[in-house]
Amino acid sequence: MKLSHEEIAARLAASPEHDVCVLRIEEGDFGCEEHRDPPCLWLLTENAAGERHSLELPEPRVEALGLAEGCTCRRADLHP
Repeated sequence: MKLSHEEIAARLAASPEHDVCVLRIEEGDFGCEEHRDPPCLWLLTENAAGERHSLELPEPRVEALGLAEGCTCRRADLHP
């Protein structure tokens, strides 16, 4: 999802308990590695300062958190 820095800041300001915005969620591409069970998804997040972070989460965790591109969440929830 393409959001401007201003749009991200506005979404985060509307949800002060959240500190990152999810920009992208894609299937993990692990090349020749074995497929993981459960499968992992790749996420790209950005905070209000414009810092981007990339991480992998198990698909069930992404679903349990209700994450979707453009949503906001607490970064701490992404790192159990």
